Amino acid sequence: MKASSISTKYKRVSVKCVNCSNCTTLKDKLYEERRLRNKAYRLSKEARDLLLDLSDLIYKLTKTTNLANEDMKVSAKQMYGKKNGNITMRKWVCSKEGFRKHMEIDKAGGSKQKTSITRTGCQASFRVVMMGDEGPWICKEFQPLHNHGKATLDELRFLRSNRSVSETLVAQSGGYERMPCQLRDVYNKVAHVKRKEKRCTDSNGALGYLDCLSKRDPNFFIQYQCDVDNRLGNLFWADGYSRRDFVAFGEVIGFDTTYMTNKYNKPLTIILGVNHHFKTCIFGMALLNSEDEQTYFWLLDKFIECHNHVTPKVVVTDGDGAIKNAVLKYFPNATHRLCAWHLCTNALKISKDPRFLQGFQDVMYNYYTIEEFMQKWGELIHKFDLHSSQWCTNTYHSHRS
Repeated sequence: MKASSISTKYKRVSVKCVNCSNCTTLKDKLYEERRLRNKAYRLSKEARDLLLDLSDLIYKLTKTTNLANEDMKVSAKQMYGKKNGNITMRKWVCSKEGFRKHMEIDKAGGSKQKTSITRTGCQASFRVVMMGDEGPWICKEFQPLHNHGKATLDELRFLRSNRSVSETLVAQSGGYERMPCQLRDVYNKVAHVKRKEKRCTDSNGALGYLDCLSKRDPNFFIQYQCDVDNRLGNLFWADGYSRRDFVAFGEVIGFDTTYMTNKYNKPLTIILGVNHHFKTCIFGMALLNSEDEQTYFWLLDKFIECHNHVTPKVVVTDGDGAIKNAVLKYFPNATHRLCAWHLCTNALKISKDPRFLQGFQDVMYNYYTIEEFMQKWGELIHKFDLHSSQWCTNTYHSHRS
């Protein structure tokens, strides 16, 4: 074969394109395909940006809150990377996910208290994973459908995921009053923060609270005394209602010192009376450092100062010697009487026989002459053989004073 024929055979031949109908249709298809490809690229870029924003939001929320809503809770399903130990996957599931174990059902049928079965095998979930060692969180699974009814607005605060109170959740809810949790949880959170930061002691908190009350009530009265260690010793206060009630019903007062249930075991003394509706009215309250004579001297001195040096005509106590001496010193013209409830309580301690209490109440409440009273009392002591009881002897002598 000659060289000229070979070059002619493989020579590129240029053909001039004619603008026919087929070429026009092909160009339109190519243009439409390019336009759709560009649109798909833009949509994928927007979707990727949204996922990046979502991943950043998920990362922040996973560090601060539990992503609590009306029917989701944070499960303990999370994975850690093998190299750096960071969390690489986290999954939120419905609170009704799965079923109760058979072992727990068997226990519920025994002596254990039965609880309602709340698991329904709900498949609703939300799973995110971290792409790479540091980079972004991507949503890999989202199942929005539930196989049960959702919690109502009134039931939100009872969900376990809403029992945790955080500052981020407060900001998202718009304030503590709109928190999707119980008010008790908010109080517990505030108390925990105060204990953690040690903002103030209990005594400073009590005095601060009473000071706020005094600013709102111009007739509020408060006095306190510190001990040798500069700690709060004795505290007395009375509001405006108590001071006005004493003016109207303060002729007869009583001391109730039976309360000692506070944290520091300080006796709470309540000075009270009865109004014209036979309802209890309080004339003042005090937290005392002790129940000795000097403490009651300080209490009655502040009580008289609170009520403009007006003293009662009748004072009812439980028979304590320290209170009796304080009453004799600060209310010398008042009649001192013993509380019937305390007398009956002590009578039950002396004798467990209910007939003794009936006989004791008979000589205490009924009206007898002196001779009849002495006869009744002697028969009661002789019947139950209480001649050696010191309480009976002191009680008999106290009725004459």
